[in-house]
Amino acid sequence: MNLIQSYDSVLFDSLPDSVVILDADLRIRRINSRAQQLFEVEQEELFGAPLCQLFHQPLSHPQRELIDNLRENNTDWLTTTLLRFQGVTHSGRRFYVNFSTTKFPEENETLILLRDISEFIHDSIQLESAKKRLEEAFVINRIGTWEYLIEEDRMVLSSELLELLGLGQDFEYCSFNDLQHYFHSQDQEFIAKAYSNSIKNRIPYNIIHRINPPNKAISYIRTRGKTYYSENGMAYKTFGTIQDVTDLNQRRLEADHYVRMLENQKSDLENSLYIATHDLKEPINNIMGLTELIKMELTSQDMDSEQLLNYSDTIISTGKRLQSMVESLINLGQIGKNEMMTQVNCEEIVQEVMSTLHFQINSSQAIIEVGKLPVIRGFRMEITLVFQNLLSNAIKYKHPDRVPSIKISAHEEDRFWLFTIEDNGIGVDPRYEDRVLGLFKRVPGNEGVEGTGIGLTQCKKIVEQHQGELWFESEYGHGTVFYFTLRKVGST
Repeated sequence: MNLIQSYDSVLFDSLPDSVVILDADLRIRRINSRAQQLFEVEQEELFGAPLCQLFHQPLSHPQRELIDNLRENNTDWLTTTLLRFQGVTHSGRRFYVNFSTTKFPEENETLILLRDISEFIHDSIQLESAKKRLEEAFVINRIGTWEYLIEEDRMVLSSELLELLGLGQDFEYCSFNDLQHYFHSQDQEFIAKAYSNSIKNRIPYNIIHRINPPNKAISYIRTRGKTYYSENGMAYKTFGTIQDVTDLNQRRLEADHYVRMLENQKSDLENSLYIATHDLKEPINNIMGLTELIKMELTSQDMDSEQLLNYSDTIISTGKRLQSMVESLINLGQIGKNEMMTQVNCEEIVQEVMSTLHFQINSSQAIIEVGKLPVIRGFRMEITLVFQNLLSNAIKYKHPDRVPSIKISAHEEDRFWLFTIEDNGIGVDPRYEDRVLGLFKRVPGNEGVEGTGIGLTQCKKIVEQHQGELWFESEYGHGTVFYFTLRKVGST
């Protein structure tokens, strides 16, 4: 009697799983009613058909290999679940199935139990997709996870965190002290107190601190954690994340810097407006006074033509000075508004400035020594104006008893270039040093030198616009050194 004959037909059809019986050639000999429902087919339609006909084609190589080996070996639920076989109905509908087999050597038959696991597979696919999206989110947001087993003093770091910090796989399991070694020395006490406080008060652990990992691109991290407690109230585990916030922190520092810069600019603008309105009154009052005087003298008929010409010349001269002051104010307000930042070769700029000032340099017989100058990022026209104003001043305020000697150089600092323009001119009287960088301020004794008193104010504004500083040191009668800083290319 064979296997088919040994089965009671009623019992066979009442089994909860779909059942298929194969012959020695893995062809279908019988299926129960549950299998007929699952595959939407009558038993006679499948009699003698190969087992592969139950599955969607083409089979993958691992799936084909498993089917071929069923003549010799059994398989189980887990193996077929992982291979994700898809059943196919007579109408073409597909669904996921897994199956296990049992061989009956005496009868040369194999019994297969099949189950529809479509819901499980779809849930697994969604879970895998969510896990992948979460992993991608961790990478995009530069986040890794960690777990600290408190009693064991053992940390478990995720692969994302190891990669983020530049740590090797041997750091996957480490102690708290092992990781603390990379925390900034000045932050370690703060970190320990914050973690202890979170456990004591049962509050989330959430801090930003500095770090010095092998990955030097990271300097600030945000560490978050949630601690779990046993029934007796003892903390036994903390699970958390570490996120690279170096860029965010840098942007915060830059924002703070810009806020301070805007506050300073607002204060400078208020001062400039006050100074400008005060200084502009003087030429206006002169013009009004002379006009009134002309009117009075014309009325009394005491004015001759020569006096009238003298008054007219004075009015024209004062008007031109007023016009120059107004134009200077307009130019000062336009700094940085009509140009994009570009790479600026300072050596080329200085050569252009020297060409522009060719007449002044030759007539004064100035000796100009230019050191190696860097390439910076900034507003080309404004940087040119800085060098032109400072070099022009070094020539204009030369000492009467010696040939002008001017040295232009740059020194590399951590994040800035420090520029110096040194001359051997007349220097600045210490009594008037506070007037040098002021708007429309002229140092007494220099009235014969052409200018509006706004050039150094422009230089200061341009340098500050480039997030630098400008200052000077002077020895009266011996010369002046102007210093200013400009950011290095790539510095933030």
